[in-house]
Parts: sequence; C-alpha cells; structure tokens
Amino acid sequence: MMMKMKKSTSTITAASPAENGVLNMDSGSGELGRLSLIRKTKNSRRRRLLLRRMKCTFQDNNDGSCFNGRDSDKRDGGDDYHEEEEKAEEILTELSLQQSMSSSSSSSSSENDVILSGLERERVTCVTHGSVSVIGRRREMEDAVRAESGFMVDRDGEKFDFFGVYDGHGGSRVAEACKERLHRVLVEMIAEDREKRGGGNIVWERVMEECFERMDEEVNRGTMREEMVGSTAVVAVVGEEELVVANCGDSRAVLYRGGVVVPLSIDHKPDRPDELRRVEVAGGRVINWNGHRILGVLATSRSIGDQYLKPFVISKPEVTVSERTENDEFLILASDGLWDVMSNEVACQVVRRSFNGRIKWASQHVVNGNRATRAANMLSELAMARDFTVIREKVSSTISLSLTIISEAGAREEKGNLWRAAKEEARASAPEQEAKCHSTVVSGWFSESQSRSDNSGKEIYFNNPMWPGEAHSLKVKNILFKGKSEYQEVLVFESEAYGNVLVLDGIVQLTEKDECAYQEMITHLPLCSIPSPKNVLVVGGGDGGVLAEISRHSSVELIDICEIDKMVIDVSKKFFPDLAVGFEDPRVRLHIGDAVDFLRKAPEGKYDAIIVDSSDPVGPAQELVEKPFFETIAKALRPGGVLCNMAESMWLHTHLIEDMISICSETFKGSVHYAWASVPTYPSGVIGFLICSREGPPVDFINPINPIEKIEGAVKHKRELRFYNSEIHTAAFALPAFLKKEVSLLRDSPTQKQQVCCS
Repeated sequence: MMMKMKKSTSTITAASPAENGVLNMDSGSGELGRLSLIRKTKNSRRRRLLLRRMKCTFQDNNDGSCFNGRDSDKRDGGDDYHEEEEKAEEILTELSLQQSMSSSSSSSSSENDVILSGLERERVTCVTHGSVSVIGRRREMEDAVRAESGFMVDRDGEKFDFFGVYDGHGGSRVAEACKERLHRVLVEMIAEDREKRGGGNIVWERVMEECFERMDEEVNRGTMREEMVGSTAVVAVVGEEELVVANCGDSRAVLYRGGVVVPLSIDHKPDRPDELRRVEVAGGRVINWNGHRILGVLATSRSIGDQYLKPFVISKPEVTVSERTENDEFLILASDGLWDVMSNEVACQVVRRSFNGRIKWASQHVVNGNRATRAANMLSELAMARDFTVIREKVSSTISLSLTIISEAGAREEKGNLWRAAKEEARASAPEQEAKCHSTVVSGWFSESQSRSDNSGKEIYFNNPMWPGEAHSLKVKNILFKGKSEYQEVLVFESEAYGNVLVLDGIVQLTEKDECAYQEMITHLPLCSIPSPKNVLVVGGGDGGVLAEISRHSSVELIDICEIDKMVIDVSKKFFPDLAVGFEDPRVRLHIGDAVDFLRKAPEGKYDAIIVDSSDPVGPAQELVEKPFFETIAKALRPGGVLCNMAESMWLHTHLIEDMISICSETFKGSVHYAWASVPTYPSGVIGFLICSREGPPVDFINPINPIEKIEGAVKHKRELRFYNSEIHTAAFALPAFLKKEVSLLRDSPTQKQQVCCS
C-alpha cells in the first residue's frame, strides 16, 4: 500500500475572542444574536471546507485519481486541476459576498472576525496512497492491506488516516480479520481510554498495545486448527501533526524524511538479542531450523494469533510516535516479502525515482493509477525480478507493501529514469555506479550487514539472521561478476585489501587473502588425525579450495564432491583459479545435486573422512545442521571414520554450536571436538569446526598422527601451506573459558551419553 500526503499551512489573521466582543454579541441581541452567531459559525465551517478543497482539491484512493495542492506538480491534475481550482475560487468569492451581506446591519469588522476566530493557523492535509499485493508462487494469498482515510476524527476536529499491512502465515484468516477489525478496535480503545481518564490527549503507546491485545483475543477464539494461524501487523496512523507507527512482527515501516531514510520499526526476529532473551525467560527456545524460529516453527517472535505458541510469541507492538515535519516525503509499510530482497535505502530510492521518472507502463491500470500506486507496483516488480521470493520456497514469496507519501519536498529534484537505472544495474561497473546495481555495495563499499543506530542511539536490526548488530565492510575496486543461480545470488568483486571476494546471498564465503586459513584447517584437521585416508567426501566446497588441500594427501584414492550449485563451480574456475585447480585432480568425481540425497544413497561405511564445507545454515544449507543429515553421515563413514563440519563463530553462535554438539554426541559413537581458526573476513574474525569420529579405532584429534610436513603430496604440490602446521593443529582445540563452560554443561547433562572433548 502506498499513500501520498501533502502537508501545507494556511495562515488567517484574526483578533482574539475578547477583543471581538463575543460576550457582547451573546448578550446584546438576545435570541437573534445567538442565531446570527450560529449562522456565521456554520459559514466559517463552510469556508474551512472550501479552503481545504482549494489547497488540496480532490482525492479518490479507489480509482487512483488525485489532485494535489496549488504548489504541487500540476502535471498530475491536468485540465481537471485548473477547472477544480477555478470552481473553488468562484465559490469562495460567493461565500465572501454572502458573509459581507449578513454583516451589513452592524458594519462591524469585529463580528466578521468572530467568524474567523480559531482559524489563526489551519493545518491542511491531503492523503493519497497506493497498494499492491503479489502472491508469487504460493497457492493462496495470505497477506491483507487496509487503508481508511478519515477513519477517526478527534474531538478537536483533527482527522486521522489509517494504513495497515498484515502478513499472514498458516492461512489468511487472521490477516483478513485484522484487515476488517483492527482499525475499528483502535477507535474503540481510544474511546475507552479517554473515558477512563476523563478526556485528554491520546496516549498512543497504551491504546495501540490494548488494541493489538484485544485483536489477539478475538482471533484466538477459534478451533484448534485456527490456533495455528497468525499474522504480523504494521500499521500507521497519520494525523495533521503526528505520525504513529505500531509494529508486531517482521514487517517494517520506513520513513523518507529530507533525503534521509528513517526506520520507524524494528523487525521482531527470534534471534534479535532482546527478543531471544524474552523468549528464553518465558520458557521457550529459538531453534535454527530454516532460519531462527520459535520452537523451530515460526520465523517471527511477535504476531497476532498463533495461540499454540503462546506465551513465547506475543502480540504486544512496539510503537513509535513522531512529529510530522515539512521534510517528510513518504512512508513505506511492507511485509518481509519486500525487505528480504531489498534494503531500506534501495526501496526509498526506487520510490523517489518512480515519482520523478517518465515510465511507460504496459498495464493501463497502472498508467491510470496515482504516483503512489505506480511506485508500489515498481517496488513489487523489482522485488520479484530479484527472484529471491519466487525461486526459494523457504523465503516468503508474497510481497505486500504500503507506501505513504507525506510530503513532496525534494521529489522534483531527481529526474533519473528508472529503466535506465535498471540497465545500469545489469552490468558490472565502477564502484561509484555499484550503489545502483547491487544492494550490498553502497558508494564503493561492500557490507554484509544493514544495521545501524537511530538518532536516539537505539540499535536498529534489519534482515541479518546470522550476526545482527554487526557489519563488516570491504572497499570495492570492481564488480567482476553478479548473477542469480537456481539457489542463490552469486557476486564476485575485486577488493582493495583482500583480493577477489566470493559472496553468496550477500555473505562473504572466501577471499584470496585469507582463504588459506579456512581451507587448510577444515581439510587437514581431520585428514592428519587418521592414518592413510583413502576415500574422502566433500559436501559443498564448490570453490575447489578443499579439493586442492585434499590433493596434498597422496594416500587418498577417491575424492567425491557433492555441490548443489554449478554456478559456484563455474565462477570459481574463472575468478579463483588457484583454488579451482582442485577440480583438475584425476581422483576427483564431481556430483551436482543435493548432498542429503547423495548421502542417503551412499554405501554404508564407504568413506574414511567426510568434510562439510557448507555455507551458513540459512536457506538450502539449513538441512546440513540437522540430525537426519548427521545420521546419514555417520552411516556413510567407516568405523573410526571422521567428520569435519563448519561450525560458525563461538562469539556469535553459541546456541547453534551447542545444538550441533548435542546432535553429534548422540549420533556418533566416538569423540566430538570443537576447534577454531582465525579468518579476518568472517564474522567476529573466527570460524569453528566440529570434528567427530564414528565408533571404532580411537582417534586422537589433538595430536596429529599423520603430520602434514611428512606427507609426500604436500611437498610435491605447487602451493605451499600458508596457515596450517602441527602446532596450529594442536592449538586449534584450546577453547576459551566461556565456551569450555558451555561444552562442559552439555557433557555433564544426564542425557549426554558420550564425552564431549575440549582442551
């Protein structure tokens, strides 16, 4: 939904009531004087209405037609604008003559001034909006949008408009109920609150919380099946002086004010530190299952409905009350279907360009719509073009968005053509242009994170599921490649400090400078711990770095690699040839496909070692940290065989590490170790490895039985080791005190049968 609002000020000079003799009029002429005052007051109201019409003539949000104020872009109104303006002028002149005639008996200017008292400073508001809902490849639409112009008029005559976006899950019932009822419940709550307090100003934080609580109670009076349905909600109430935003869930409100992007809500993600603490205190748990989820089910920590997840999932909204300014340009309300594929900054720039560009739309409906509607459609088309939400079923494929245009300040300054920008986005270019062609590169700097603090110093968390509140940036010299595979977005750029960088779905996978630390450690920690490994399987590892390291071991006879994304392999061969040389080893057999299916079909006890070089457990890689996957690995390993699995950062992912250790301790009958290494371009600068052995011949992971320095293949290989050695091998298992404590707690648990080893 998209709303456009023009805020202007009309100043009418008037004397004070005492000077104009209000009391004298009421007592001087008896009943006739009172009737005259009532008649003149009605005339003043008519005059106010006509002033509103003249300043902001017409709005119809249903068919999209909108006439802006006298100072707005008159191209939108055309001839109809001028006709409406002339009509308003004629009626206003006629009304002035009538008022003059009604006061001819007294010829007193003070009587006419009484009519205008209270209009010393009149705020005039013109609101337009546009909305769009895109279903993508889902079977049914679960989102709902509501726009109510003038849904409430305050006692002082102030008009309020209501806009809401409801992102349903498990069905559309709750979202539809919110669409029909939430704004009405809000009016009821405001009335009840004022009655309790005996009047006064609206306390928005309180009435919004009571409104969402009441709405939650209403939708939870359903059957058992309906208890598993819910919806997020982000709503905005726009008055003449203030803007109120209430958010419950992972939808978002973003204001564009004077050229600055101002987030007005914070996503309620289960891994947001304060939300994680709240859920755990309530007795719940956040499980990384296809992303962080409450009890492994719901990907948002707050919603309306979802009775079966109470009290871990709450309906209490976070409320932001802002004073409107002349610099306010527009407000975007949208579900996570938009924000999962587009940053706040990019979305706001798209809206500005849409307002000012000359875009030729194929759809007549869009052509006839107002500028807010056109911008909403443009956002949805660009979001779908990125193809995240269409192809990847594990990301919401529904885009429902609402935009509110509060002021047009500065909107006419930008004359860029959006289609020209789209063409620029399709080709690699200089860093100065990359801000327009890739969401992770802004002004020549790549960043994995989109988190920052607002003016109050409060941390704003965006869509960064693995390390919220943290950002790592690299200076970009040139974009070398960007494309979209069936599974993920692939980006390669040349950095100034770390050489070529491979990025998957916005997350750094490797750089030429520090890849050695990760590739060498994940390979040689397991292979140097067992005598003469012969059959090795690599899961993932499409860049070829692990293959290159395995090729140092002359005892190896077979190297199977199962990579799901062929584009990663092709890109690595072109831009990382020193790593991709591993594919040239004749012992390598490449399998393109799902590793889970590959392992299910693998003969039992086939491999001496399995190395899981996967990306972060988000999206398709989520299965690679779950128990069924580890069970297939244990089955494919010979007795005494070893697994080395990438295991994230001990600084950021302690809960995930605990879960993985717990699963592996139950699955593997040998020992389970955790090691780590320093990799500067990974989050917090470290990466962990979970190393396990199957029941059989004992394995001493800490003291390598097969030192790399004595391996013939290591000497013959054209690349020298840059990071790994025997001392580093042993030191990698030395854990800091805080992690030792967590590991010890798992070891001492009565359900933990196997020993978890740590140094």
